[in-house]
Amino acid sequence: MDTQDTQSALQGGAAVERALNAAANQVLAVVAPATSRLVQAAVTVAEDDTASTDGVHIWLPPAFEGVDVTQDAPVAIGLLAHELGHFLQPLEEVQQAEQETGAPHWLANILLDIQGEAQIACLFPPLAAALGAVRAAANRNRMAEYLRELLAPGADFPQAACALALAGRFAQPGAPFTERWYREAAFADVRSVLEAADWAGKADELLNWLGTAHWTAAKELPGLLRQIMAQFPELQASPALAMPLGDPKIAARGIGQAAQVETQANTREREPMDSQERKELAVQPGPPEPDAVTIARAIRLRFAVPKGGVEVVAPGRLDRREAARGDGIPFRLDLPCRSAPRPQVVICLDVSESMWYTKGKIWAARVAAQAIALAVRDAGGDVVGVLFDDTWLIGAGWGDALLFAPAAWPTEGGTYFAFLSDLWRRYPHHWVVLVTDGDGYVPYAATPDRARTGAVVIPDGKPEKMAEICNSVIVLKDPRDLPWAMALLIPRATVA
Repeated sequence: MDTQDTQSALQGGAAVERALNAAANQVLAVVAPATSRLVQAAVTVAEDDTASTDGVHIWLPPAFEGVDVTQDAPVAIGLLAHELGHFLQPLEEVQQAEQETGAPHWLANILLDIQGEAQIACLFPPLAAALGAVRAAANRNRMAEYLRELLAPGADFPQAACALALAGRFAQPGAPFTERWYREAAFADVRSVLEAADWAGKADELLNWLGTAHWTAAKELPGLLRQIMAQFPELQASPALAMPLGDPKIAARGIGQAAQVETQANTREREPMDSQERKELAVQPGPPEPDAVTIARAIRLRFAVPKGGVEVVAPGRLDRREAARGDGIPFRLDLPCRSAPRPQVVICLDVSESMWYTKGKIWAARVAAQAIALAVRDAGGDVVGVLFDDTWLIGAGWGDALLFAPAAWPTEGGTYFAFLSDLWRRYPHHWVVLVTDGDGYVPYAATPDRARTGAVVIPDGKPEKMAEICNSVIVLKDPRDLPWAMALLIPRATVA
């Protein structure tokens, strides 16, 4: 390697290290916001076979499945995300369940890997692609080995179980686990062998059980392992294959232990949620509802931010207090700033099926959302409009056009709030307003995210559900009541 190549490699390694440290601290701020104010996480690429952490410092291996970790940011960040997933899990309790049931170590390890990756991708959606890069690297290096094991003549269920599970982990890198991976055309030979085996039913059943880890809360993992072993006691004699990602290595101590306690308290009861499909639409906005224009005028001052300024000693006004104190130059001049901070608000309008059940419900929600958007606009602010049901829609350019698009549906989708995990990361400084009936699944909300989120609940709704993820919740029967309710929804100091 010549000098130029060496320099490029060093620069690439430094860039990857910066990306790793930024990712680690962003995740720490989400799962352990209190600890993140006291300490910063640090990531180091070290000479070891697998990743490890003490809770604050994370060590990653220099190579993974033939990939140079120091030069491949997606794989490096994916390995970091995988390790952080284990930080959220009750590893000692899972180990105890493993010993009590005689479960093979590979089974506990795979359950932890599936659940950990699903959980971290749910909490921090930008990391999903990096986790996929890690699984793709394992797929390239390991799938042939797993397929050979499954095609070996005379293999019984315990002998094939580990290869069957590992193939489910890496056959389709886009997900933490795929239950029916062998039904893809590329695995036709394996499918024929499995379907001909007298243990084919058990194979499908095991894959189903492993798949449930994707939607299992961390605290339920020991119980899930016990259930699987009660169903398949013959797995006690199941031999293991090499695990690409190794064993979790968590030895939290000091402030790292405090971070782990806070992290698990915040997340251990949360079931991982699948991400919502996002669609970007080019729409032509229509005129606002007449009531929305009227209401916007009444709430405009809620978003008005006075310009800042400085005061200097210079000819201007006489400061009597300073003159009385004997100041030699008791004159002050106010220098206003050229611009005021811009209000920043994301408005999320629920257009799911439940919003159309009651007459006037979707109309009230649209009027409230449009009124807030118009008021922020008039104050010179930044408004982002989102429509959501079981998908989420944004307008081209991420503006507020969708809020003013003609309401030409009802949709048939349910209400799902998983998109908020992505939205909070995309807009870390915006106030988020949900206009909804609140009837749907909600994600984990970190304290800083919850503090800048509010909900306008349209009856018949579930304000108590919104209170789980929102700092302020108002029930709005008539959008014309919005002016007096805004003081409860958005404190003026937080919108800019």
